Amino acid sequence: MKQFFGHSRVVFLAFTVIASHIEPASAATSATPVTPPKPATPQKERRKQAAAPVAATGEEQVSVVAQRRRQDAQSVPIALNVISGDQTQRDAQLLRTNDIVKMIPNASAATTEGPERPRWFMRGIGTNSVNANTVNPVGIYYDEVYIANVYNQGFPLFDLDHVEALRGPQGTLWGKNANGGAINFISKAPSFTRDDYVKFGYGSFNHSQEQFAAGGTLIPDKLAGRISFYADNSDGWQKNLYDNKTLGAGLDTAARGQLLIKASSNVDVLLNAHFRRFDGTVMPQQYTADTTRNVSGFGNAGTVYVPGYNTPSAVQKLPYDRVYTLSDQEFVQETGGFAKVTWRQPAFTLTSITAVEGNDRSQGGSNPNIAPLVGNTPYMRAYSTGNYWQATEELRIASRQNQRLTWMAGLFGMLEHLDSVNATAYYQSPVNAAGVSQPFSIPPYANDTYHQNWKNGSVFANAGYNITSRLKVSSGLRWSIEGIDIQNGYYATPLSGSAGSPLASLQQLPAGASNIYSQRSHNTFRNWNADFTVQYTVNTHAMAYFRFASGKMPGNYSFTGYARVPGESFSAVQLTQINPETINSYELGVKTRWLNRKLTLNADIFRYDYANALVNVPTSIGNGITTVIFRNAGQALIQGAEVQALADPIPDLHLGVNLGVLYTRYTSEDSSSDGILGAQLPRSPHITLNGFARYDIHLPTGALTVGADFQYYARQYFFPTLSSQTTDPLLQQKAYSLLNTHLTWFPLDAKRLSFDVSVLNIANTHYDTLTITPVNGLASSILGQPRSFFIQGMYHF
Repeated sequence: MKQFFGHSRVVFLAFTVIASHIEPASAATSATPVTPPKPATPQKERRKQAAAPVAATGEEQVSVVAQRRRQDAQSVPIALNVISGDQTQRDAQLLRTNDIVKMIPNASAATTEGPERPRWFMRGIGTNSVNANTVNPVGIYYDEVYIANVYNQGFPLFDLDHVEALRGPQGTLWGKNANGGAINFISKAPSFTRDDYVKFGYGSFNHSQEQFAAGGTLIPDKLAGRISFYADNSDGWQKNLYDNKTLGAGLDTAARGQLLIKASSNVDVLLNAHFRRFDGTVMPQQYTADTTRNVSGFGNAGTVYVPGYNTPSAVQKLPYDRVYTLSDQEFVQETGGFAKVTWRQPAFTLTSITAVEGNDRSQGGSNPNIAPLVGNTPYMRAYSTGNYWQATEELRIASRQNQRLTWMAGLFGMLEHLDSVNATAYYQSPVNAAGVSQPFSIPPYANDTYHQNWKNGSVFANAGYNITSRLKVSSGLRWSIEGIDIQNGYYATPLSGSAGSPLASLQQLPAGASNIYSQRSHNTFRNWNADFTVQYTVNTHAMAYFRFASGKMPGNYSFTGYARVPGESFSAVQLTQINPETINSYELGVKTRWLNRKLTLNADIFRYDYANALVNVPTSIGNGITTVIFRNAGQALIQGAEVQALADPIPDLHLGVNLGVLYTRYTSEDSSSDGILGAQLPRSPHITLNGFARYDIHLPTGALTVGADFQYYARQYFFPTLSSQTTDPLLQQKAYSLLNTHLTWFPLDAKRLSFDVSVLNIANTHYDTLTITPVNGLASSILGQPRSFFIQGMYHF
């Protein structure tokens, strides 16, 4: 700690001294290009502005709600990125919520089942839990509504005003579960001026996309509305050698309807209803066999595969765009809505947000049209379903912005319910490399069903005081109470029983299956979160800050799979309680403008003391059995730095870059964990670098934009044990980079019409987005998409 603050003071003073000599300029954007909100304009001129390309120049001033009130982004003492709605419309690589991390330092959010479930990580904080009840420490918000369930967090990006990504613990202002940061996706709200568009696109792998949005006045000065629609369809890019079909995509549709009611001169009511449905295939996995050793300290290296399952042979490595597997289906349907009421008074503003969200989903072997894989029966099939809903209410009151003392206080309440079913059936015994049948180490058929309820209530307050015209201090506090109730039942066939049952039995208990285990548990967690910030304005173009923030996740439950023990009985360890993980965060940052508005430069350094870290680790559960459990495993240290820059060196040339440097290590482990001490946190590469370059060419009629963007990631690990990170290449991804280019033509001076051609991953880089721990000698990998093309046209009217 002493060493950290020693270096921090030097950097902090250096930035402050340099900033004090910069010539005055107005506030600036983040390093990501954005389009700022604009005052109301006549309808014809507004159409022209809406259709213009992003003009990420140094003269922009970006307005954000990072502190639950509208402020200039450069005046907010929080490390943040802002991505404009215009960019999400035009950028072919921005399809769903998790894609925005390509523009954020020290962040990742790969999807690992289908396009609906990102695994969010910020500055090393995230989760690799595969359970449906997973609670992510990065808070995800749609229009300030907290979205708890992981299957609701992959919503498509369409018709947005902008996106705000806040790094570091945000628990006092952004509610529960924001240890790693908070991301707020803000829809384009209804207004009394017309702002419509239509978009069509087509690209590689039979990928098509359609978008449409229309809005405007319904009753002058009283009622405005807006509707938006999105459809994205693709065949996927990996060919299944089993049935010669392509896998990994499907049809993704979404819609949003909004009404803005001006109830009076000081009361606004915003109503929002939204829908999303994805119907396609699970992301396919390539399988790599390791027959030589016991990978990562557990598993049976001799039990490799069933002949014909996953790989045609034990030694053949499939081409990058080929898989060999059963094609499981993936279905998720989300619905939700909210009512936001804002009452403005001279001394304060009162805001109420009442919201509901839910989903129904299914995944796996429920498709009766799938033929068997080996002989007359497949090797195994898995099936899961879920039904989830949440209801939230937030009530907050805030003072006026421009006064010496500012304050905010509020109440938050949330109810959640989840029903989940997971079933697995093995139809053939596994065999070793010599073709000899092996005994089952898990039941041939197993069904785990659980029901979970959450009740959360919290109260929060935040205040800021301008000690002088340049020096401001602020602090926040949040108290939360959460009750969790869970009930689960486990049904299985005995290990000595039959290894086969009809495919349809995945949704029904087969003959011989019995209730092996049932349990109900309840716990209550009470948490305090706090933050404290000192902010110093050097002059109108430079600001420095120090921020301390604590974060504390509520507890939860995880599950331990059944395993074979002497006498063919089952392990008694089933339901695992997860205790709250905590973070103490220390951050120094500066936000500056240079060279008469030609360069924006923001930087920060940070340290996290991370306790009760949640992680998937090999854990001994007795009788010589080791299994992978998502659980509290120890403590960790996280340190890092970030730099964001935006430059306009010459007219019409715009450059931007985000650099993240991250150092993470587990500093302790408990006695039941296996080898995480000294290991790097998963999905936390030492270096992340992303940026863009864009040049605008003015034509006699219209304009042309040439642009490129890139991402670079240093080596990263998918599993937390030291042995896997030092000796196992299957569980890591070496450094790689991605380069994308695009050309946009505006044939008309009004720039209402545009055509764009994009090439994504132009170098055709091959990389893993996830590798799953080897089981029975097989490691399964999910691969990144190779080079692709996309052509789109857009018209604003």
